[in-house]
Amino acid sequence: MSKACDALRPDISARLDDEVDRQRALELEAHIESCPSCSAYEERMRATRRALRVHTAERVPDLREPIMARIRTEHPRVLRRREWVTGARVGAVAAAVAALVVLASSIPFSDRQPQSASATEIVAQVREAAEDLDSYRATFSIIERGYPAGVKERRFNAQVFYEAPERFRLRVRDLTTYPDPRWPANDIDLVARPRQWWIEQPRTCPVEVLLECPLPQGTSERTVVERQPFDGTSTLPTDIIVPLETLASSGDFEISGSGNVIGKPAVKVTMPYREALPLVGALQPAGLWREFHPLDRVDIWLDEATWFPLRFEVRADDSEGRAAWARLEGYRDSPGRTVLEVGARRFSRKAINPKLFSVPSDGTIRTGDFVAAPKGADWIEPSYTAGLDPYRRGLTPDGRWVSSWARGMTWLKLTGGGRGGASVLPASAEQVRLA
Repeated sequence: MSKACDALRPDISARLDDEVDRQRALELEAHIESCPSCSAYEERMRATRRALRVHTAERVPDLREPIMARIRTEHPRVLRRREWVTGARVGAVAAAVAALVVLASSIPFSDRQPQSASATEIVAQVREAAEDLDSYRATFSIIERGYPAGVKERRFNAQVFYEAPERFRLRVRDLTTYPDPRWPANDIDLVARPRQWWIEQPRTCPVEVLLECPLPQGTSERTVVERQPFDGTSTLPTDIIVPLETLASSGDFEISGSGNVIGKPAVKVTMPYREALPLVGALQPAGLWREFHPLDRVDIWLDEATWFPLRFEVRADDSEGRAAWARLEGYRDSPGRTVLEVGARRFSRKAINPKLFSVPSDGTIRTGDFVAAPKGADWIEPSYTAGLDPYRRGLTPDGRWVSSWARGMTWLKLTGGGRGGASVLPASAEQVRLA
Protein backbone atom coordinates (compact mmCIF):
# COMPACT_ATOMS: atom_id res chain seq x y z
CA MET A 1 0.00 0.00 0.00
CA SER A 2 1.45 3.39 -1.04
CA LYS A 3 1.61 6.57 1.00
CA ALA A 4 -0.72 8.11 -1.60
CA CYS A 5 -3.34 5.50 -0.70
CA ASP A 6 -2.79 6.18 2.99
CA ALA A 7 -3.42 9.87 2.39
CA LEU A 8 -6.73 9.03 0.67
CA ARG A 9 -8.09 6.91 3.54
CA PRO A 10 -9.73 9.80 5.50
CA ASP A 11 -11.58 10.95 2.37
CA ILE A 12 -12.67 7.38 1.55
CA SER A 13 -14.18 7.13 5.01
CA ALA A 14 -15.77 10.59 4.72
CA ARG A 15 -17.27 9.56 1.36
CA LEU A 16 -19.19 6.75 3.08
CA ASP A 17 -20.78 9.37 5.34
CA ASP A 18 -21.57 11.69 2.40
CA GLU A 19 -19.09 14.28 3.70
CA VAL A 20 -17.19 15.04 0.47
CA ASP A 21 -18.44 17.05 -2.48
CA ARG A 22 -19.64 15.36 -5.69
CA GLN A 23 -16.43 15.98 -7.66
CA ARG A 24 -14.24 14.53 -4.92
CA ALA A 25 -16.61 11.55 -4.57
CA LEU A 26 -16.27 10.77 -8.29
CA GLU A 27 -12.47 11.01 -8.09
CA LEU A 28 -12.39 8.63 -5.13
CA GLU A 29 -14.76 6.20 -6.85
CA ALA A 30 -12.47 6.06 -9.89
CA HIS A 31 -9.43 5.41 -7.70
CA ILE A 32 -11.16 2.71 -5.64
CA GLU A 33 -12.21 0.86 -8.80
CA SER A 34 -8.57 0.68 -9.95
CA CYS A 35 -6.92 0.06 -6.56
CA PRO A 36 -7.47 -3.34 -4.85
CA SER A 37 -6.01 -2.07 -1.57
CA CYS A 38 -8.36 0.91 -1.30
CA SER A 39 -11.29 -1.20 -2.51
CA ALA A 40 -10.65 -3.64 0.33
CA TYR A 41 -10.29 -0.75 2.78
CA GLU A 42 -13.65 0.69 1.71
CA GLU A 43 -15.35 -2.68 2.20
CA ARG A 44 -13.83 -2.98 5.71
CA MET A 45 -15.17 0.48 6.54
CA ARG A 46 -18.63 -0.51 5.32
CA ALA A 47 -18.51 -3.70 7.40
CA THR A 48 -17.45 -1.71 10.47
CA ARG A 49 -20.36 0.68 10.03
CA ARG A 50 -22.78 -2.22 9.70
CA ALA A 51 -21.38 -3.91 12.80
CA LEU A 52 -21.27 -0.86 15.06
CA ARG A 53 -24.02 1.40 13.87
CA VAL A 54 -26.99 -0.77 13.03
CA HIS A 55 -28.98 -1.96 16.02
CA THR A 56 -32.57 -2.99 16.51
CA ALA A 57 -34.40 -0.09 18.11
CA GLU A 58 -36.83 -0.91 20.86
CA ARG A 59 -40.53 -0.96 20.09
CA VAL A 60 -42.04 2.51 20.44
CA PRO A 61 -44.75 2.42 23.13
CA ASP A 62 -48.24 3.87 22.92
CA LEU A 63 -47.72 6.78 20.53
CA ARG A 64 -46.85 5.16 17.20
CA GLU A 65 -50.17 3.49 16.46
CA PRO A 66 -52.35 6.57 17.19
CA ILE A 67 -50.19 8.66 14.85
CA MET A 68 -49.99 6.00 12.14
CA ALA A 69 -53.74 5.38 12.28
CA ARG A 70 -54.41 9.04 11.51
CA ILE A 71 -51.80 9.15 8.78
CA ARG A 72 -53.10 5.99 7.04
CA THR A 73 -56.47 7.60 6.47
CA GLU A 74 -54.82 10.07 4.08
CA HIS A 75 -52.92 7.41 2.04
CA PRO A 76 -49.53 9.14 1.65
CA ARG A 77 -46.05 7.71 1.42
CA VAL A 78 -44.26 8.45 4.70
CA LEU A 79 -40.68 7.97 5.75
CA ARG A 80 -39.89 7.10 9.32
CA ARG A 81 -36.29 8.04 10.07
CA ARG A 82 -34.23 7.26 13.11
CA GLU A 83 -31.28 9.60 12.62
CA TRP A 84 -27.74 9.15 13.98
CA VAL A 85 -25.83 11.64 16.05
CA THR A 86 -22.08 11.76 14.90
CA GLY A 87 -22.68 8.43 13.29
CA ALA A 88 -25.15 7.44 15.93
CA ARG A 89 -28.85 7.06 15.67
CA VAL A 90 -31.26 9.46 17.32
CA GLY A 91 -34.03 7.75 19.27
CA ALA A 92 -37.51 7.40 17.86
CA VAL A 93 -40.63 8.85 19.44
CA ALA A 94 -43.87 8.33 17.49
CA ALA A 95 -43.32 7.83 13.76
CA ALA A 96 -39.94 9.55 13.33
CA VAL A 97 -38.83 11.17 16.53
CA ALA A 98 -35.37 11.69 17.97
CA ALA A 99 -33.91 12.45 21.37
CA LEU A 100 -30.51 12.58 23.00
CA VAL A 101 -27.92 12.11 25.93
CA VAL A 102 -25.71 12.70 29.11
CA LEU A 103 -22.16 12.94 30.66
CA ALA A 104 -20.17 12.85 33.94
CA SER A 105 -17.48 12.78 36.73
CA SER A 106 -16.38 10.32 39.45
CA ILE A 107 -16.41 9.17 43.12
CA PRO A 108 -17.31 6.08 45.13
CA PHE A 109 -19.96 3.66 43.94
CA SER A 110 -21.64 0.71 45.57
CA ASP A 111 -22.26 -2.61 43.83
CA ARG A 112 -25.81 -2.93 45.10
CA GLN A 113 -28.61 -2.84 42.55
CA PRO A 114 -30.50 0.49 42.74
CA GLN A 115 -33.99 0.13 44.14
CA SER A 116 -35.35 3.30 42.51
CA ALA A 117 -35.50 2.46 38.82
CA SER A 118 -35.56 -0.55 36.54
CA ALA A 119 -33.97 -0.43 33.08
CA THR A 120 -37.38 0.23 31.49
CA GLU A 121 -38.09 3.05 33.94
CA ILE A 122 -34.70 4.63 33.24
CA VAL A 123 -35.38 4.70 29.49
CA ALA A 124 -38.82 6.25 30.10
CA GLN A 125 -37.40 8.94 32.37
CA VAL A 126 -34.59 9.73 29.94
CA ARG A 127 -37.26 10.21 27.23
CA GLU A 128 -39.09 12.68 29.45
CA ALA A 129 -35.87 14.56 30.17
CA ALA A 130 -35.13 14.85 26.45
CA GLU A 131 -38.59 16.24 25.74
CA ASP A 132 -38.38 18.85 28.50
CA LEU A 133 -34.86 20.13 27.70
CA ASP A 134 -34.61 23.58 26.08
CA SER A 135 -30.96 24.51 26.58
CA TYR A 136 -27.82 22.92 27.97
CA ARG A 137 -24.15 23.79 28.40
CA ALA A 138 -21.39 21.68 29.91
CA THR A 139 -17.63 21.31 30.20
CA PHE A 140 -15.98 17.88 30.11
CA SER A 141 -12.53 16.49 30.74
CA ILE A 142 -11.31 13.62 28.54
CA ILE A 143 -8.43 11.22 29.20
CA GLU A 144 -7.51 8.76 26.44
CA ARG A 145 -4.95 5.95 26.86
CA GLY A 146 -3.26 3.79 24.28
CA TYR A 147 -3.08 6.25 21.38
CA PRO A 148 0.21 5.50 19.53
CA ALA A 149 1.78 8.95 19.80
CA GLY A 150 4.59 8.20 22.22
CA VAL A 151 2.67 9.50 25.23
CA LYS A 152 1.15 7.58 28.14
CA GLU A 153 -2.16 9.38 27.86
CA ARG A 154 -3.78 12.28 26.04
CA ARG A 155 -5.90 14.92 27.78
CA PHE A 156 -8.62 17.11 26.30
CA ASN A 157 -11.09 19.77 27.34
CA ALA A 158 -14.53 19.79 25.67
CA GLN A 159 -17.29 22.40 25.79
CA VAL A 160 -20.84 21.63 24.66
CA PHE A 161 -23.65 24.13 24.01
CA TYR A 162 -27.14 23.13 22.91
CA GLU A 163 -30.43 24.90 22.30
CA ALA A 164 -33.41 22.83 21.22
CA PRO A 165 -34.00 21.51 18.72
CA GLU A 166 -31.14 22.08 16.22
CA ARG A 167 -28.59 24.52 17.64
CA PHE A 168 -25.39 22.87 18.76
CA ARG A 169 -21.75 23.79 19.37
CA LEU A 170 -18.84 21.52 20.31
CA ARG A 171 -15.32 22.74 21.05
CA VAL A 172 -12.61 20.14 21.78
CA ARG A 173 -9.08 21.28 22.69
CA ASP A 174 -6.08 18.96 22.88
CA LEU A 175 -4.03 19.66 26.06
CA THR A 176 -1.42 16.96 25.34
CA THR A 177 2.32 17.71 25.08
CA TYR A 178 3.59 15.47 22.27
CA PRO A 179 7.21 14.26 22.07
CA ASP A 180 7.43 15.25 18.39
CA PRO A 181 6.20 18.63 17.07
CA ARG A 182 4.94 16.93 13.90
CA TRP A 183 2.01 15.47 15.87
CA PRO A 184 -0.94 17.79 15.22
CA ALA A 185 -3.15 19.05 18.03
CA ASN A 186 -6.42 17.12 17.86
CA ASP A 187 -8.58 20.25 18.09
CA ILE A 188 -12.17 19.99 16.78
CA ASP A 189 -14.92 22.57 16.32
CA LEU A 190 -18.49 21.83 15.24
CA VAL A 191 -21.29 24.39 15.00
CA ALA A 192 -24.85 23.84 13.78
CA ARG A 193 -28.08 25.76 13.51
CA PRO A 194 -31.32 24.92 11.70
CA ARG A 195 -30.13 25.62 8.14
CA GLN A 196 -26.32 25.37 8.49
CA TRP A 197 -23.66 22.96 9.76
CA TRP A 198 -19.87 23.40 9.93
CA ILE A 199 -16.93 21.36 11.21
CA GLU A 200 -13.16 21.95 11.43
CA GLN A 201 -10.67 19.18 12.20
CA PRO A 202 -6.95 18.36 11.76
CA ARG A 203 -5.81 17.64 8.21
CA THR A 204 -3.13 14.97 8.16
CA CYS A 205 -2.31 11.37 7.25
CA PRO A 206 -3.35 8.21 9.13
CA VAL A 207 -1.53 7.73 12.42
CA GLU A 208 0.61 4.85 11.08
CA VAL A 209 2.43 7.20 8.67
CA LEU A 210 1.69 10.54 10.28
CA LEU A 211 5.31 11.51 10.99
CA GLU A 212 6.21 10.96 7.30
CA CYS A 213 3.02 12.57 6.01
CA PRO A 214 3.54 14.43 2.70
CA LEU A 215 0.49 16.62 3.31
CA PRO A 216 1.02 20.08 4.81
CA GLN A 217 -0.14 20.19 8.45
CA GLY A 218 -3.24 22.25 9.02
CA THR A 219 -7.00 21.91 9.34
CA SER A 220 -9.84 21.08 6.99
CA GLU A 221 -13.29 22.64 7.07
CA ARG A 222 -16.63 21.45 5.72
CA THR A 223 -19.87 23.40 5.56
CA VAL A 224 -23.43 22.33 4.79
CA VAL A 225 -25.96 25.03 3.95
CA GLU A 226 -29.71 24.96 3.25
CA ARG A 227 -30.18 21.86 5.45
CA GLN A 228 -33.58 20.29 5.76
CA PRO A 229 -34.79 19.70 9.33
CA PHE A 230 -32.99 16.85 11.14
CA ASP A 231 -30.79 16.13 8.13
CA GLY A 232 -29.30 12.64 8.34
CA THR A 233 -26.12 13.59 6.43
CA SER A 234 -24.98 16.35 8.83
CA THR A 235 -26.23 15.10 12.16
CA LEU A 236 -25.44 16.52 15.57
CA PRO A 237 -23.54 14.51 18.24
CA THR A 238 -26.19 15.33 20.81
CA ASP A 239 -26.08 12.01 22.65
CA ILE A 240 -23.65 13.85 24.92
CA ILE A 241 -26.60 15.79 26.35
CA VAL A 242 -29.22 13.12 27.16
CA PRO A 243 -28.40 9.45 26.23
CA LEU A 244 -31.78 8.28 24.98
CA GLU A 245 -30.54 6.55 21.85
CA THR A 246 -27.70 4.84 23.69
CA LEU A 247 -30.10 3.42 26.27
CA ALA A 248 -33.27 2.89 24.21
CA SER A 249 -31.48 1.01 21.40
CA SER A 250 -29.33 -1.13 23.71
CA GLY A 251 -30.60 -4.62 24.33
CA ASP A 252 -27.61 -5.28 26.50
CA PHE A 253 -27.39 -2.67 29.28
CA GLU A 254 -27.57 -3.51 32.94
CA ILE A 255 -27.96 -1.41 36.07
CA SER A 256 -24.68 -2.06 37.87
CA GLY A 257 -24.56 0.35 40.81
CA SER A 258 -25.49 3.66 42.37
CA GLY A 259 -23.73 6.42 44.29
CA ASN A 260 -22.69 10.07 44.03
CA VAL A 261 -20.87 11.79 41.17
CA ILE A 262 -19.75 15.41 41.61
CA GLY A 263 -22.11 15.54 44.56
CA LYS A 264 -25.18 14.30 42.68
CA PRO A 265 -27.11 11.03 43.17
CA ALA A 266 -26.41 8.84 40.16
CA VAL A 267 -27.21 5.46 38.62
CA LYS A 268 -24.47 3.42 36.98
CA VAL A 269 -25.29 1.38 33.86
CA THR A 270 -22.97 -0.92 31.92
CA MET A 271 -23.05 -2.09 28.30
CA PRO A 272 -20.67 -3.16 25.50
CA TYR A 273 -19.06 -0.42 23.41
CA ARG A 274 -21.01 -1.45 20.31
CA GLU A 275 -24.20 -0.42 22.18
CA ALA A 276 -22.71 2.78 23.63
CA LEU A 277 -21.34 4.18 20.35
CA PRO A 278 -23.81 7.12 20.17
CA LEU A 279 -22.54 8.39 23.53
CA VAL A 280 -18.84 7.52 23.28
CA GLY A 281 -18.61 8.99 19.78
CA ALA A 282 -20.47 12.17 20.65
CA LEU A 283 -17.31 14.07 21.59
CA GLN A 284 -15.37 12.51 18.69
CA PRO A 285 -17.28 13.58 15.55
CA ALA A 286 -13.97 14.02 13.69
CA GLY A 287 -10.25 14.14 14.32
CA LEU A 288 -7.65 11.56 15.39
CA TRP A 289 -8.75 9.11 18.09
CA ARG A 290 -7.90 5.58 19.14
CA GLU A 291 -10.27 2.72 18.31
CA PHE A 292 -12.23 0.52 20.74
CA HIS A 293 -13.21 -3.11 20.40
CA PRO A 294 -16.99 -3.74 20.00
CA LEU A 295 -17.02 -5.81 23.21
CA ASP A 296 -15.08 -3.35 25.39
CA ARG A 297 -17.16 -2.48 28.47
CA VAL A 298 -18.62 0.99 28.98
CA ASP A 299 -19.72 2.24 32.41
CA ILE A 300 -22.06 5.27 32.37
CA TRP A 301 -23.11 7.29 35.42
CA LEU A 302 -26.42 9.14 35.01
CA ASP A 303 -27.70 11.99 37.18
CA GLU A 304 -30.94 10.68 38.72
CA ALA A 305 -32.51 14.18 38.64
CA THR A 306 -31.71 15.32 35.08
CA TRP A 307 -30.47 12.06 33.44
CA PHE A 308 -27.45 13.95 32.09
CA PRO A 309 -24.41 11.64 31.86
CA LEU A 310 -22.04 12.67 34.61
CA ARG A 311 -19.25 10.29 33.66
CA PHE A 312 -18.43 7.38 31.38
CA GLU A 313 -15.47 5.05 31.01
CA VAL A 314 -14.40 2.48 28.40
CA ARG A 315 -12.52 -0.58 29.72
CA ALA A 316 -10.62 -3.16 27.66
CA ASP A 317 -12.52 -6.43 27.55
CA ASP A 318 -10.96 -9.89 27.95
CA SER A 319 -13.17 -11.49 25.29
CA GLU A 320 -11.88 -14.00 22.77
CA GLY A 321 -10.19 -12.27 19.85
CA ARG A 322 -9.76 -8.94 21.66
CA ALA A 323 -6.00 -9.47 22.19
CA ALA A 324 -5.48 -10.35 18.52
CA TRP A 325 -7.48 -7.28 17.49
CA ALA A 326 -5.33 -5.08 19.77
CA ARG A 327 -2.10 -6.42 18.27
CA LEU A 328 -3.42 -5.79 14.77
CA GLU A 329 -4.35 -2.21 15.69
CA GLY A 330 -1.10 -1.58 17.54
CA TYR A 331 -2.58 -1.26 21.07
CA ARG A 332 -1.16 -2.73 24.28
CA ASP A 333 -4.31 -2.87 26.40
CA SER A 334 -4.34 -5.23 29.35
CA PRO A 335 -7.79 -6.67 30.25
CA GLY A 336 -9.74 -4.30 32.45
CA ARG A 337 -7.57 -1.29 31.63
CA THR A 338 -9.49 1.99 31.43
CA VAL A 339 -8.72 3.32 27.95
CA LEU A 340 -11.09 6.31 27.96
CA GLU A 341 -12.44 8.50 30.77
CA VAL A 342 -14.93 11.32 30.20
CA GLY A 343 -16.28 13.37 33.08
CA ALA A 344 -18.47 16.45 33.41
CA ARG A 345 -16.80 19.23 35.37
CA ARG A 346 -19.84 21.49 35.28
CA PHE A 347 -23.20 21.78 33.50
CA SER A 348 -26.12 24.19 33.39
CA ARG A 349 -29.53 24.62 31.75
CA LYS A 350 -29.28 28.43 31.51
CA ALA A 351 -30.15 30.21 28.26
CA ILE A 352 -27.30 30.60 25.75
CA ASN A 353 -26.27 33.66 23.73
CA PRO A 354 -27.41 33.04 20.10
CA LYS A 355 -24.06 34.37 18.81
CA LEU A 356 -22.42 31.16 20.03
CA PHE A 357 -24.21 29.31 17.23
CA SER A 358 -22.91 31.51 14.39
CA VAL A 359 -21.83 29.15 11.59
CA PRO A 360 -18.80 29.97 9.39
CA SER A 361 -19.08 29.33 5.66
CA ASP A 362 -15.58 28.09 4.94
CA GLY A 363 -13.88 25.05 3.42
CA THR A 364 -15.74 22.56 1.25
CA ILE A 365 -19.31 23.80 0.97
CA ARG A 366 -22.23 21.50 0.16
CA THR A 367 -25.84 22.58 -0.15
CA GLY A 368 -28.94 20.61 0.70
CA ASP A 369 -31.01 23.00 -1.47
CA PHE A 370 -33.87 22.89 1.01
CA VAL A 371 -36.34 25.75 0.51
CA ALA A 372 -38.80 26.81 3.20
CA ALA A 373 -42.39 26.72 1.95
CA PRO A 374 -45.93 26.92 3.34
CA LYS A 375 -47.99 23.76 3.61
CA GLY A 376 -49.23 22.47 0.27
CA ALA A 377 -52.66 21.00 -0.42
CA ASP A 378 -51.36 17.41 -0.63
CA TRP A 379 -49.14 17.58 2.46
CA ILE A 380 -49.91 15.43 5.50
CA GLU A 381 -51.11 17.26 8.59
CA PRO A 382 -51.69 14.61 11.29
CA SER A 383 -54.26 15.58 13.88
CA TYR A 384 -52.15 14.11 16.68
CA THR A 385 -48.44 14.91 17.13
CA ALA A 386 -47.81 13.76 20.72
CA GLY A 387 -47.61 17.32 22.02
CA LEU A 388 -44.88 18.39 19.60
CA ASP A 389 -45.03 21.92 18.16
CA PRO A 390 -44.90 22.78 14.43
CA TYR A 391 -41.29 23.38 13.43
CA ARG A 392 -39.76 23.70 9.92
CA ARG A 393 -41.34 22.75 6.61
CA GLY A 394 -40.41 23.14 2.96
CA LEU A 395 -39.35 21.45 -0.29
CA THR A 396 -36.32 19.43 -1.41
CA PRO A 397 -34.71 19.78 -4.88
CA ASP A 398 -36.60 16.73 -6.18
CA GLY A 399 -39.97 18.16 -5.15
CA ARG A 400 -40.49 16.20 -1.95
CA TRP A 401 -42.25 18.08 0.83
CA VAL A 402 -40.93 17.94 4.39
CA SER A 403 -42.87 18.82 7.55
CA SER A 404 -41.47 18.64 11.06
CA TRP A 405 -42.62 19.07 14.65
CA ALA A 406 -40.41 19.34 17.73
CA ARG A 407 -40.33 19.78 21.47
CA GLY A 408 -37.09 19.83 23.40
CA MET A 409 -34.85 17.16 21.92
CA THR A 410 -37.69 15.07 20.48
CA TRP A 411 -39.02 15.51 16.97
CA LEU A 412 -41.32 14.13 14.31
CA LYS A 413 -40.57 14.40 10.59
CA LEU A 414 -42.81 13.46 7.65
CA THR A 415 -41.90 13.57 3.95
CA GLY A 416 -43.87 12.78 0.82
CA GLY A 417 -44.35 13.47 -2.87
CA GLY A 418 -41.32 14.01 -5.08
CA ARG A 419 -40.25 12.95 -8.52
CA GLY A 420 -37.66 10.27 -7.84
CA GLY A 421 -38.21 8.09 -4.81
CA ALA A 422 -36.74 8.43 -1.35
CA SER A 423 -33.75 10.53 -0.39
CA VAL A 424 -30.45 9.13 0.84
CA LEU A 425 -31.02 7.87 4.40
CA PRO A 426 -28.63 7.00 7.22
CA ALA A 427 -27.63 3.34 7.50
CA SER A 428 -29.99 2.86 10.43
CA ALA A 429 -33.01 4.61 8.95
CA GLU A 430 -36.22 2.67 8.45
CA GLN A 431 -38.56 3.51 5.58
CA VAL A 432 -42.29 2.89 5.99
CA ARG A 433 -44.59 2.95 2.97
CA LEU A 434 -48.29 3.36 3.58
CA ALA A 435 -50.80 2.34 0.92
